[in-house]
Amino acid sequence: MNVKTKIKLLIACATILSGLHAAAAQRESWEYLMSSDQPKTPADQKAWELLKECRHQGGEGAKRIIAEMPRIPHKYRNQAIEVLSRTQCQESREYLLTLALSSSDKYAAIVYLEYSGDSSAAQNLLQSTDSEIQLLALRGLMGSHGIDPVALDRAEWEVVKGLLISDSLELRRWATKVTARDSGTAVPVGEKAARIVASMLTTLTSLEAQNQSGYGGEGWSYSFPLGEGVLAEQAVSLGGMGRKEGKEEIRELLADLTPPAPRLVREGMMIARFLAGDHTLRGEVHRIATNCPSGRLRMVALEQALNFRTVTETDRECLERVAADDPLEGKPGSHYAYVTGDTSLENVREAKIYPARILAKRTLKKLGLPKPKP
Repeated sequence: MNVKTKIKLLIACATILSGLHAAAAQRESWEYLMSSDQPKTPADQKAWELLKECRHQGGEGAKRIIAEMPRIPHKYRNQAIEVLSRTQCQESREYLLTLALSSSDKYAAIVYLEYSGDSSAAQNLLQSTDSEIQLLALRGLMGSHGIDPVALDRAEWEVVKGLLISDSLELRRWATKVTARDSGTAVPVGEKAARIVASMLTTLTSLEAQNQSGYGGEGWSYSFPLGEGVLAEQAVSLGGMGRKEGKEEIRELLADLTPPAPRLVREGMMIARFLAGDHTLRGEVHRIATNCPSGRLRMVALEQALNFRTVTETDRECLERVAADDPLEGKPGSHYAYVTGDTSLENVREAKIYPARILAKRTLKKLGLPKPKP
């Protein structure tokens, strides 16, 4: 057998194996889909058979399921929606969107967003008035990793703008993320920044503001009021806008938008302006890191403004004060010893740690390192 023949044979085998794996995966997927709620009544059996037949029939199968949907038992409704999504046809996509918008069907919205193959799926779901589906739409705009580029048109911006002042702080959080990542030209940067600041002014007075939230990472976890957490994220988002837009313009704009009160909002704006490049505010950041009543904002000042990349010798006194007595308490994370190098904790579950102190000490070590050779 010559080399060419061997190569052809190997390619053929690989193709066959790939097909077998795909078929097996499809069978397993179907078995998983229908593994629970086995048919117990004639109506159940009829629905089960319908879904089984239609899953390979493309558009025709989708039309049959759509026509029978009012009569499909409730226990099989989600399975029917799932089968519809896998037909990958226009009829099923339109029907799932209709379910999501007219019936506020969250499962239909999730499946539509995941399987539609339509780049405008998230924008389409923005039309919903249901808060959970609006949240799905905002997350969909940001992509699976939350970092995809966003380009809002004016109509979409009007929806997002309204969500920036939603009673739901989770909606505010994601509306802020989308606004900050918008790279489109339909909305001027000044208008977007002003709306985020307006949202910040009422974030702490929201009904959800005092709900307990928390940060959990590999190094540590700690608790804080939800409003303070969202406010901190809004500040970081504003600062990020300053890094990608015209620097002088955004710095002046944020300076004009900074409110005299309340205190935490003003301090959040100081962090935002520093992150946007206004390093004349370093002293303000020092005061936030050492005296701000919000542990979450103190941590953001350390993580974002006074971290390894931006620290200077002028930060030493501030960092030493934080390292000595910052009161924020936390718990060790799953990889605390690896992240911090501290292997002294005998009982990790019961241990109490101080995340801000740890961050300050690590940054001080950075100051003590010799400068890299040119």
